[in-house]
Amino acid sequence: MPHSDLLKKLSLRSEFDMEDEDQEYLARVDAILAKVAVFKQPGATTKGLYELKEEYYEQYCPYFYHYTKQDQSKAEEQRQARAKQSSKSGESPLTSVVPRVLPCFRPP
Repeated sequence: MPHSDLLKKLSLRSEFDMEDEDQEYLARVDAILAKVAVFKQPGATTKGLYELKEEYYEQYCPYFYHYTKQDQSKAEEQRQARAKQSSKSGESPLTSVVPRVLPCFRPP
């Protein structure tokens, strides 16, 4: 996902319209991104993208309740592609992911 799209998803103004406090927040967001994602350099016709680091895929849920149907479909396609790739390399393929039950929806 491009940096500008990440900022939109986080409801931040563009980098050029930010105030000082927003710049500090942006610095914290960038530090978190550096920890959990790898930046893929842009090509001649593509944008630079952030891709989740391998060690965090186990925690990733493609059915996050804030995702749109389009986001969920894209996430599921990527999950299936990773499963095919891992099964070719000898790893066990991924199984279906069941969304986690949020604390507010758990029975008492």
